[in-house]
Amino acid sequence: MKFGDEIIGNGKGPKIQNTPAQESKVKRPLRRNFNEATTFCAHLSHYEYRPSNSKIIIFDTETEDNHGTYNKYSGTFIAPEDGLYGFVYTIRMACTSSGASGSFELIRNDNVQSVIYVGETGCEHQETASGFVIVQSRKGDTFYVRTHSSFPMHGHVLSDSNGRTSFCGWLIR
Repeated sequence: MKFGDEIIGNGKGPKIQNTPAQESKVKRPLRRNFNEATTFCAHLSHYEYRPSNSKIIIFDTETEDNHGTYNKYSGTFIAPEDGLYGFVYTIRMACTSSGASGSFELIRNDNVQSVIYVGETGCEHQETASGFVIVQSRKGDTFYVRTHSSFPMHGHVLSDSNGRTSFCGWLIR
């Protein structure tokens, strides 16, 4: 107990309460209210059999989208404000007769921001790869994940209860 503290309670032991003067001296970090933060996460609800080049992956099941910024019909996220955003995308693939391999791109306004490669040559397993990127963005920038524009695709994109193909993002600041 320090000088200036008030003792309050019901006689069963003191409770210490800071005085208003002490409260004003307490430094608290500035935080954005979590309910105001922009976040989205969506996954694919089905398999994509032998997707073609430059095909947008439409993650059609939203698990989080607190500002309605992700469109589950077009597979696109539109930045609601200027800021620094983080994105993560995970792709799971299985084999066809020629193996399972493919490259996937995270796109911002038709420009490649990140590329991942998924590859399995023996067709004995399924493969999963994830990409992560932090991007300075402007309000209205559009983000989506697609198959590579020129790398040949072999295999199927999988998403089920054994592993989800997904796309998530959030505003960092």
